[in-house]
Amino acid sequence: MTPYPPAPSYGPPPMPTSLKAVRIILIIRAVLAVIVYGIAFLGITAIGALGAGDPELQAQAQAEMGMGLGVIVAVLLLGLAITAFEIYVITQMGKGGTRAQTLLRIVAGIALVNGAIGYFTDSGNPFLGIVLVIIVIVFVEGVPAKEWFAQTDPGYVPPQPPYGGPQHPALGQIPGQYPPAPGQGLGQIPGQYPPAPGQGPGQGPGYPPAPGQGPGYPTVPGQGPGY
Repeated sequence: MTPYPPAPSYGPPPMPTSLKAVRIILIIRAVLAVIVYGIAFLGITAIGALGAGDPELQAQAQAEMGMGLGVIVAVLLLGLAITAFEIYVITQMGKGGTRAQTLLRIVAGIALVNGAIGYFTDSGNPFLGIVLVIIVIVFVEGVPAKEWFAQTDPGYVPPQPPYGGPQHPALGQIPGQYPPAPGQGLGQIPGQYPPAPGQGPGQGPGYPPAPGQGPGYPTVPGQGPGY
């Protein structure tokens, strides 16, 4: 048994496993989005270069895509902006706090809207993306994640234990010490408390001598004070 309780740990608590999984999901989404948008921009650049000298070929390519090149470029730029925002949120997750929690909720909301749009417009297969977004929402709103966000917030104040607890031990409860012995009052500690009942001043070290008593020595019967 150690005489003192273990020292409290300082610094932010470690990120829970659920939020680590969320960060991995967001990193995978961001990497795939950058790859897809990069390929799309290369294709649009090639179509624009080929169609510059052949308007008929450019019109045919736009008809197959179902929209003009300008609209496609605008959609891709919007997607890149959302991806850049997700990358920013990934870099802010490690700081914790309610701000990081709010940013993650915004990312999950945007991803859920994009998945719903993809589902109703029949553009690709959005089921996997929707499932991943739901997993992210469940993890972010879980109890371990909420507690971690609250504890890492700059304005967080940890709860203080009641008086007599590990950080504020009551008298006689300090590890490695002992309570007063039976018949020994608290006032017998020199320099801290007044004398105990029945104990006159000067009868303990650190107090002035009693009347007729030499400084530092008791009076012996038949012997003068100070001997």
